[in-house]
Amino acid sequence: MVFTEGILLNEMMDGALMEVGTFLHIAIGLTESVQHAHKRKEVCGNLNPANIRIQSNREVVILTDSQLTDYTYMSPEQTGKINYIPDGRSDLYSLGMLYYEMLSGRLPFHANSAEEWIHAHLAVVPKPLSEWRSDLSDSLEAVIMKLLSKDPEARYQSAYGLLSDLKRCALLLEEKGEVTSFEIARADEASRFRITQTLFGREREAADLRDAFEQAKKGASSFVFVSGSAGSGKTVLVRALQMVVRRDGGRFISGKCDMMNRDIPFSSLLEALRSLIRQIWSESPDQVAKLKKELTKALGQGAAVIVQLLPEAAELFDVIPAIEPLQPAEAAIRFNRIVPIFIKVFVDKQNPLIIFLDDLQWADPATIDVLRTLVHDQARPGLLVISAFREEFAQSWKKNEGNKVDAAAWMAESLALHNESQLSVHHIHLEALSYIEVRQFVSDVLDENSARIRALAEVLYHRTGGNPLYLNRLLDKLYRENKIYYDEVEASWAWNPSVIMEIPEDPDIVHLIEARIRMLSPAKIELLAIGAAIGHRFCSLTISLVSGYPLLQVRTLLHAIEEEGLISREHESDASDDVERYRFLHDRIQQAAYMTMSESNKTSLHLTIGRLIRDDLSNERGFTIFDRVHHLNLGSEKIEDDAEKRELAEFNYEAGSKSKASTAFTSALHFYEIALRLSNGDWKNTASLDYRIMLEITECEYMCGHTDHAEELLANLMSCTTNVVERSRIYLIRIAMYSYLKKDETAVHIGQQALAELGWKFPSKPSKALVIKEILLTQSALFNKANDIPHLPINHDSHYKALSDLVMAISLPAYVLSIEQSAVLFSRFVRYGLKHGSNEAFSFMLASYGMVIYRISGFRTGTQYVAQASRLASSFDSADLQSRLYYLKGLVEIINPDEGIKKFEKSIQAGMESANLTYVGIAMMTTITNFTENLYSLATRIQEYEKTSQQLVDGVTMNIFQRAKWYISQMQDEAGHNDDYVTPLLNETYKDFVNNEVYYTCTCNLEIAYLFGRYREALEWAHRGERNTFLQTRPHVRKQRMYYSLTLAAMYSEVSPHEQKKIRMKLRKHLRAMRRWSGYGGKTSSTYLLLSAERYRMEGNRVDAARLYERAIRVARHAGEGLMEAISCERAAVFYRQMESMNGAEALIADACDAYSRWGATVKAVQLRASHPGLQTASNEGVEKDKMFIEQSGAIKRRSEGMSWRTAGNRQFKQQPEWMDALDNCRTMDQFLELSIRYSGAERGCMVGSGGEIYAIENEGSLSDHRGASYGESIVRYVLKTGESVILADALHSSYSADPTISSSQSRSVLCMPVLFSSRRMPFALYLENSLIAGVFTPDTRTMLEQMTARMMYVTSLDEARVQSDSPIVSSAHLSSTSEEASRLVVESLTNREREILYALTDGLSNKEIAYRFGLTEGTVKSYIHNVYGKLGVKRRSQAIARAKELELIN
Repeated sequence: MVFTEGILLNEMMDGALMEVGTFLHIAIGLTESVQHAHKRKEVCGNLNPANIRIQSNREVVILTDSQLTDYTYMSPEQTGKINYIPDGRSDLYSLGMLYYEMLSGRLPFHANSAEEWIHAHLAVVPKPLSEWRSDLSDSLEAVIMKLLSKDPEARYQSAYGLLSDLKRCALLLEEKGEVTSFEIARADEASRFRITQTLFGREREAADLRDAFEQAKKGASSFVFVSGSAGSGKTVLVRALQMVVRRDGGRFISGKCDMMNRDIPFSSLLEALRSLIRQIWSESPDQVAKLKKELTKALGQGAAVIVQLLPEAAELFDVIPAIEPLQPAEAAIRFNRIVPIFIKVFVDKQNPLIIFLDDLQWADPATIDVLRTLVHDQARPGLLVISAFREEFAQSWKKNEGNKVDAAAWMAESLALHNESQLSVHHIHLEALSYIEVRQFVSDVLDENSARIRALAEVLYHRTGGNPLYLNRLLDKLYRENKIYYDEVEASWAWNPSVIMEIPEDPDIVHLIEARIRMLSPAKIELLAIGAAIGHRFCSLTISLVSGYPLLQVRTLLHAIEEEGLISREHESDASDDVERYRFLHDRIQQAAYMTMSESNKTSLHLTIGRLIRDDLSNERGFTIFDRVHHLNLGSEKIEDDAEKRELAEFNYEAGSKSKASTAFTSALHFYEIALRLSNGDWKNTASLDYRIMLEITECEYMCGHTDHAEELLANLMSCTTNVVERSRIYLIRIAMYSYLKKDETAVHIGQQALAELGWKFPSKPSKALVIKEILLTQSALFNKANDIPHLPINHDSHYKALSDLVMAISLPAYVLSIEQSAVLFSRFVRYGLKHGSNEAFSFMLASYGMVIYRISGFRTGTQYVAQASRLASSFDSADLQSRLYYLKGLVEIINPDEGIKKFEKSIQAGMESANLTYVGIAMMTTITNFTENLYSLATRIQEYEKTSQQLVDGVTMNIFQRAKWYISQMQDEAGHNDDYVTPLLNETYKDFVNNEVYYTCTCNLEIAYLFGRYREALEWAHRGERNTFLQTRPHVRKQRMYYSLTLAAMYSEVSPHEQKKIRMKLRKHLRAMRRWSGYGGKTSSTYLLLSAERYRMEGNRVDAARLYERAIRVARHAGEGLMEAISCERAAVFYRQMESMNGAEALIADACDAYSRWGATVKAVQLRASHPGLQTASNEGVEKDKMFIEQSGAIKRRSEGMSWRTAGNRQFKQQPEWMDALDNCRTMDQFLELSIRYSGAERGCMVGSGGEIYAIENEGSLSDHRGASYGESIVRYVLKTGESVILADALHSSYSADPTISSSQSRSVLCMPVLFSSRRMPFALYLENSLIAGVFTPDTRTMLEQMTARMMYVTSLDEARVQSDSPIVSSAHLSSTSEEASRLVVESLTNREREILYALTDGLSNKEIAYRFGLTEGTVKSYIHNVYGKLGVKRRSQAIARAKELELIN
């Protein structure tokens, strides 16, 4: 279009200052023209003085000649460098550039090239207008500077808002002769439709969450369960706590249970833990080293379990031990113990950890199991676990009238919270918003509080039922459909009440969202549906590969969908790939997007996704075997090729095995069943995949509680084979199942059947003669082969292993049921092993045999066999075997309790590592029942055991703990323990009932009754205990007999002469037996001396009695036996009182009180003092001091695309490769940093070396070693440690927000990436920052910087080659043979295509350029690049080039 009159704006300005009135007239006209375009849904996109004509009447005409594009007036988002799509606000930025120039006569900043202009628009702050024109009004200057905001969100949001302020300036100038100050942008804010982020009606709940966090900061721990209906704001409520946690130095991690894929075990927990590990790498090196040390100490061999589940954790361990294979039950125990320990290592008061698991109603059973363990573990200071639960969607759970689940009941049942009042569990239930709260919400959105707003709020309240999500979506829908609009004439929001009233009451919100989605373009609907099928999170690259759309088009479409308020981009991108990641704003949106497809299309789509993951994305981080099988399974109906079906069956088998290995038995069962259906083979063939699947299914079935079905399957499998070795595998599963169910007799019976098939038969009730015969035969065999045992060969024969596994499996149940039967079993296997060779089972059976004959016959050779077995076991790296052997060593050494308990401690440690909680439990139980130290040490030991075992040991052991705590409370008069643990024993007859609990309870009550003078009661407990001596240790039995004799001696003066005679006879008999004992309670013990003194006292031998009392006190004191010292003093006091030596008696009573107090029997000490008022009462402070001293001393020591921008007219301009020309002259680090800042849009930047050196450029000066340069240390540490990049769209709202530099400098955009220079051996971290605008740095920026690095290294390598060409030729003899071998191996492993890709990387080509060169897709190129990285052992392009040069793969 050609105009014959008027003047172009650039001709009018011509560098002169424009008068304010003239400026306002033109600016108002120009803004009106832009507003008219925006009302037509058009964006000008290329506003500049050369295409704006001012007519003679000063009317403004905007030309739209595409040839007049000018970088000078382009907005930051038009550069294509930030994650914003150009829109109307881009035109407003261009107006700001124009208005600044019109008023000042100069541009806000200057540049000499397109690249420099782009950098200026992104990172250079214009000087205030007042520096050029002091006569300008503050308000007018503020209007212009607001237009020039780098961040689109900080500018005027509409031309209407700008026009209102310009007209107000013109009006003030006309009325007052000047533009006076006023508040700008009020009309702009009022006309802006923006859903508020404020939480309405949730103030109390938010305060409850903050209180829970404050308690975590103080060291307390709790579990908060947030429930409510869909859309009630559960996630938003918890997320509001996130920034508070990070600001206060805590760690906030989260994971979401996926509605579309609930079969991936631990998916939400793993998502949270991956985030935690990423945060750890941002800690200081000292903190990381300390953490690694604590993890190694806490987990031991369990580290391998964590790494198998979470490969990202591998770098937290210097050494990763092999995983010891276990039966399913033991593996589950090990896993449920290890994972909470791993999590707790990251928790302390200074750094509380908050774990948020969203949508718990969709969690897999394995996740619930771990969560249950965490909740019940009270030894977790500083841990706060929060979960959100939707009440409508709990499967297999009774619902109420509103079709909702009782969330509290679900929580109590799933997490086993019944009768667990000591647990800190809080339930927050979110109700629907009230009318008042809905009115507040609507008033806030529409910025008005009037009668008509209240009427609108009332209608919306009844239509939405007060549901926040529905209210949000409905208002958004009404606005986008223009049913609620801003009336610019009336300057207020308007709507048609009749249209609002037509909205149906409380419809299905999913259908509402689906209707909103269907209003989008077909391409957007398609991309949303693909994203919904992938999951609640997805990336642009995967969407591109599935849809077939170019990546750039996909990015544009996803940005547009984001503007629609349906998805959001994840701003904390720290992955090494060059893609953007998105998530649905709510799973109801995901659900609605998924519903836009037919069932047939869903099947086809999942099949496409599954094949893509299988063929092209198998090496991509983020895709696992579970993602692959999930999509392929959903699309399996359309798989016609039998080979592909068999392949999918193998995939499911692999997924099932991984699930089973992580004890996710329900998920494993799901995958195995699908594998069996797809395989459709002959499960009766033991060599088939189907047979292997069936074996795995049986174990999963009984671990899931389906015992009958498991037994039925095992019976079917047994009928498939006559091979005894194969049958033994089936028998082992049955034995493990019944052992898990605590059915020892059945387990042993099955074991007998299995052994009989192997030619072994042994009776269930062997005679004494047979037992003696078997022992004598074995003793003879061991004697004859004594010299051969250490050199027995290891036997790997399958038949021998089958026999060994069976004997090991039934050894403990057989021993518990009958010591005679176990003696026969152990004897025969030892003889068998002497003939056929050694293995783990032989070592254990030899030790078990030694322990049994030691108990039965007292043969001293028994201890020798146990020691010999331990030496044999040293060649087997088995923590499970070590746990068993240490326990047996403890049993034969327990005659000296301190030595035996040391072995039990080692058994516990090894058992916890191998998850053999059977031996952990009996070792703990035996330690407690044989404990001889003071009560304070006993209490500490119990506390340690409860913490170590995490409530995972069997009920008998837990009961022993409870009875021991009750026993301590009786001695110390502590509240909290009642007689509920003992009462049942008083009301039942325990004849022929073998029970460790009973015997220990009898001993505790016998001791208490004796100490407090209730002698008849003591005798009753002694008689009860006599019936339960089987399987008790010798010290425990001797202790009970000791108190029985002491009770008889104390009663002596109160009984008849006939009874006195019986007492003396019993005491003499007991003393004769004690003279034959060694160790605990033997003839040199204080116990023997005290009972001897009591005997002489009864017989009237005062001299010997006095002498032996004194010796008993002295020996007990010297041995540190506080209780025996106290009892000896008390009994001696009784003796001296009978001798009428009152002074001596009082002195001894005082000593007894002191000894009782030091030992922990404070109630007894108080009783003694009360009965002897003449004693000087010790102060409470002294008692507490003694207690503190003893507690301390007795404490247990535990251990891209090409760079481009896009205008509103959707035209793409290829960016000039100016940086490539500049790099041809770039040789040094300072030149590279300067170019990086210039071309990335950074405001400032620095290079940080792994050695701590810092190089920075400030004020466009030269590069220097600048130790004071500010940068996000936590970000740099993460990058240098992991070798991965970090891109933060808004650092203030990221996981790094607590970094001191980030918080103090208010950093917005941050990019940090590893850079390797050819002249440097160690990598540097390139740190770039822009505090002016969010989202400056994108994956494209990173790609450009990587290409710059690769290009610079390429140019440098050319220089080096030229230098070498002028040097003498180096003899090949001087080359390193190691380098040659490494190069040869790498070259051989690289395919021809991979070598071509590697050469293309060295040329500095982008992925797109490589794809064009070889005719490939970008996804295929990425797969090749990942393969090259893996084979070279690198993570980045620059590292690949450096490594290839080192190996002489390129020249």
